Amino acid sequence: MPTKTFEALSPSKQKRIEEAARTVFLRMPYAEITISAVVEAAAIPRGSFYQYFDDLEDLYAHLFEQSLSAYEDMLYTRLRQSEEKSVFDYYRTSFAKDYRYLKDSEFHATIRKFIRERQGLGFDIDYFERRRDRFFQYLYRRFRETGLQSFKEEDCLKIFRLLAHLKMQFIQKVLRDEARYSEAYNDFLFFVDLIERGAREESK
Repeated sequence: MPTKTFEALSPSKQKRIEEAARTVFLRMPYAEITISAVVEAAAIPRGSFYQYFDDLEDLYAHLFEQSLSAYEDMLYTRLRQSEEKSVFDYYRTSFAKDYRYLKDSEFHATIRKFIRERQGLGFDIDYFERRRDRFFQYLYRRFRETGLQSFKEEDCLKIFRLLAHLKMQFIQKVLRDEARYSEAYNDFLFFVDLIERGAREESK
C-alpha cells in the first residue's frame, strides 16, 4: 500500500501518478512491466517511486484496491438512493447503470486483467469473493422483506450471486460486441423474471 509520503502528496499529483501507472499496467503484461516504464509515464524521478511504494507489486495492489473500492462505493451509494421495492427490481434497473459504469470507466479492464494475470501468483481470490458477499449481505438486509421472507439468508445470497453473475455475463457480451445491448438486456430480464416467479411460488 502507498507510503505516508505518497499520502502526503497533493490529490492532483497522486491522481496523476495513479493514472499513469494504470495506463502502463493496462497496456503491458504484468511480467513485462518495469519501474522505469512507470516512472517515465508518471514523469517522476526513479528515486521518488521508492518513497511512494515498496515495489511494483505494492503499486499493483494499490491500483486493484482503488478500482474495487471505487466500484463498491458506486454500488452502495446507488443502493442507498434506490427506490426499488424488491431485489429483482433492483437488478432490472442496475443493468443499465452497471453497463454505463463498466463501459465508461477502467474498472472492468483493471479487475479482469488483475485476476487473470495474478492467478497462482499470490492473488487471494477469496478476498475478492468476501468483498462481493458483504455487498450481497447488504442487499439481503435491504430487501429481505420483499418476496424473500420464506428463504434463509444463505439461500437469498445464492440468488443474489446468480443474478449478479447473469448480469455480468450479459453486460460482458455487449462490451465484447458479441450482442446488442437490447438483446442482452432482454435476455437478462427473461432470467430475472423466471427467478422471481420461482422465488414467489416458493414463498406461497
